[in-house]
Amino acid sequence: MLGDEGRSWRADALNKRFVIGKTKFEVDTCYTPDTDQWETGIKRNNGNWIIVEMYGDKEKAEKGHKEWIKKLKKNPKTKLKNCISPNDWFFGDY
Repeated sequence: MLGDEGRSWRADALNKRFVIGKTKFEVDTCYTPDTDQWETGIKRNNGNWIIVEMYGDKEKAEKGHKEWIKKLKKNPKTKLKNCISPNDWFFGDY
């Protein structure tokens, strides 16, 4: 959440940056207090974040984080799609 002092909710965040060819990737997985879920977000070439997956607990989040990195390294052109729409996020439909 923007404005959270200290951002202690990111203390367990997983973050991996890597480059394949000319494409820069950042894969970030963390607990998000606004949804009370763990989320993996991916950003290519400093573009917009795409939230690709949500998890109910840290163990699933850690596994999902590793899987996304593996998937992107295998196929850097993997199509990314938000797993939650702005309306779903706003109305809590997740």
